[in-house]
Amino acid sequence: MFVLFAGFAHAFCGNYVGEAGAELVNTASEVAVVRQGNHTTVTMASDFEADVSQFAVVIPVPEILDASSVRVVDPDLFDTLDQYSGPRLVAYSCDELYPEPSSGGFGCRENYLMTMQADSAEGSASDAYSDVAVEARFIVGEYEVVVLSAEESDALIGWLNDSGYAVSTSAASIMQEYLDAGSYFFAAKVDTELIPPDQDMLSPLSFSYQADVFSLPIRLGTVNSPGVQDLVIYALTDAAEGRVSISNYDEAEAEDECLFRGEQDFGDFYEDRFSDAVGDEPQWVTEYGWYVTPWVAACDPCPPTEIAEPMDINDLTALGFVSPDPSAPQAEYYFTRLRMRYTPQKATEDLTLYISGITENTQQRYVQYAGYMESLFPICTEGWVTDEPGSCADEGWEYRKRIREEEGGCAVVKPWDRTAGLTLVILGLLGLAGMRRRR
Repeated sequence: MFVLFAGFAHAFCGNYVGEAGAELVNTASEVAVVRQGNHTTVTMASDFEADVSQFAVVIPVPEILDASSVRVVDPDLFDTLDQYSGPRLVAYSCDELYPEPSSGGFGCRENYLMTMQADSAEGSASDAYSDVAVEARFIVGEYEVVVLSAEESDALIGWLNDSGYAVSTSAASIMQEYLDAGSYFFAAKVDTELIPPDQDMLSPLSFSYQADVFSLPIRLGTVNSPGVQDLVIYALTDAAEGRVSISNYDEAEAEDECLFRGEQDFGDFYEDRFSDAVGDEPQWVTEYGWYVTPWVAACDPCPPTEIAEPMDINDLTALGFVSPDPSAPQAEYYFTRLRMRYTPQKATEDLTLYISGITENTQQRYVQYAGYMESLFPICTEGWVTDEPGSCADEGWEYRKRIREEEGGCAVVKPWDRTAGLTLVILGLLGLAGMRRRR
């Protein structure tokens, strides 16, 4: 995985060409997770395509949730997350590789963007399922929500099915494990009369809770799985806490930082890189990790301008992120994007997440092929060009050997040195920078 370190990194000002986002992933689920201290907020994308009246979700949670801890968010918010962080393709020209020094500013992008309904009630189960207790019942957005406790999973499944939640009896053993561990169950189904008339997608559901353990329950979702499943996790943490990782499954590394020849669709190309990396085992790839601050701008490449950089404070708040400085117009945060692939047979444990403290930046970046780039990057799946690789010098450009010493501006790079590696020096706090992309 290529990592951008603070003060020592690629700092080209390339042109954003495209991305391989979550929308290109088959059978992928998306979830956003905010973790600050012991407080966790989980937001689930809803891409249900069948009759929405049949939609229902059942999730184990560590505590009783009430109407104040559950909400719906704008369906477009997951587009923003995907476009902010997905694997991307960038094109560079020689003048972008070897720019004239700038007089200052915030960097390559000097015009940096700084810029329930509830009816809560307690109730008890019917006599047929006296083991099941309704701990909370309320409406949020277009969803009817209940929070349940029980001793036996068979009774819980019976109650859910009688109440319009289609839960397979094959889930009994997994649900019993959650009950034995002290979990409650959060269940939501759609009231079609509450769907906004101008909305053509179900709203993502968001819920918050306190828990010492930082985890995501994936096993219950494997019960009715058709086979291979992909999960894209967008995680937000306080900036100094850094990147989110998974401790109980292996991390893989997908080939990147190479020249893409364009012989296939970029989305298909990246799918091949990801599939090659994870193979047949339940593994995950860090597709993006960035320390985002409003005060230092750097983009490589700069994505389309319709997404705010850093993310709009209202979007962060909707996801449950609490800015350490509520008076500030923007927030500092660390944004992690993970993608995992697994099968029901091999996903034997829920995901155990942890905050690593790693604040360096990383992304899955690919460079559109041009002859003058051959001396700087290997060709994807092929390797380095060893027989007279092209360079900007071939285009009549002279290498500029000056390195910026003053703050701000685009980096000026040294000629490629095969023995020393690609030395690309930037000024200041590039490690404290944010990026985003749009689908």
